[in-house]
Amino acid sequence: MKSLLLTFCVLLSYCTWAQDDDSNMYKADEKAIIETLNKETAAYENRNFDEWSKYWIHQPYSALTYTFTRGWEDVEKMMKMAMDNDPDAMTNLEVKKDFNIKISGDLAYATFRIDHVSEDGEVTSTSRSYRVLEKEDGMWKMVLVDGYNQSMEKHISMKASELLDKVINYYDPENAWASFTGSMNSTWLRADGSSVTERFDIRNPDDFYQCTRFENGNIAIKGMEDGNYFASLNGMEDISEDNMNKYELTEDATNMFYAHHRQHFALPMELKMSGAKLNENIEISNINGANYFVITFVGEKDKVNNKYYEGETKLAVRPNDFSLMGTHFKGMNNGEEIMFYSNFEGEINLNNLIVPRHKEVYKYNPETEKYEFMGSDNFSEIILPK
Repeated sequence: MKSLLLTFCVLLSYCTWAQDDDSNMYKADEKAIIETLNKETAAYENRNFDEWSKYWIHQPYSALTYTFTRGWEDVEKMMKMAMDNDPDAMTNLEVKKDFNIKISGDLAYATFRIDHVSEDGEVTSTSRSYRVLEKEDGMWKMVLVDGYNQSMEKHISMKASELLDKVINYYDPENAWASFTGSMNSTWLRADGSSVTERFDIRNPDDFYQCTRFENGNIAIKGMEDGNYFASLNGMEDISEDNMNKYELTEDATNMFYAHHRQHFALPMELKMSGAKLNENIEISNINGANYFVITFVGEKDKVNNKYYEGETKLAVRPNDFSLMGTHFKGMNNGEEIMFYSNFEGEINLNNLIVPRHKEVYKYNPETEKYEFMGSDNFSEIILPK
């Protein structure tokens, strides 16, 4: 009987020890997972791609689901491009808290809250995120990343057409664009330091558009009125072919700029009326640490009202007020694919329209596989003398 009791006590002690050991191992794994999550984010914020990639599983099943990126090759390419195009360390940082972690063997699932904190310590937004991790060679690494801004949650069931209407309401709350008459100046600062100053005049009731370009002491004017094209250079309508091309005064160029310059005033309204098809699915995309709604227009040849709209245009929408953070365009030019993206900053009020004040434009270079700075547009409601 004593022998049996001793055996029972030994077994009970062993089981208790094993349970304690399992609990300690579980806690150690939780700690290691949180360490991986924080170090991966820190490497991203510091734009250290090599360090960042150490915390990822390099397999075809790796994914960034909020950008619809599948497979390590595509994840690596996208993230390397993002860091190369914006190499400065981020000033808005992430603080993770409220972790909930489930571990099963070499796989783990983690959810947590993220406070996005500015340089002065202010929490600018809050999001929820989740990660799937896998243990590889004793180290926990990322397999899948997803998440969303909590201010987006109530809008996730929206259709893209509903979101577009909210964007339009932000920029044109009084439906002023339909009967708009007004003028705006633009200074285009090229990457090489040169610049062009232009004035745009719009009279929608008369279907009137005019662009006046001031460059190197010359005044080049092009426009459309009731569908009729006109152009002049220094007051003369007889323009050489070289100058027609140099100052982009041809009828084809004027038709393209008619659409392009009207977008400076009323981008979402013009896209809605362009004939381009709006994809009814809304994406959520993380751009430089913040989440945005993304809606997509696809312009098919012979279905859009201007060749300018042929291609794919994406609008990145801020979830808090439905203003635009920027755009991305992908299309064809002389048989070659072209891609641009623009970032918007500041606003001006122009005859009851809200118009972006500043746009930075980047063009994709297939040789370097990077988006390179092309120039910036700066808009003003101050009228230049003719």
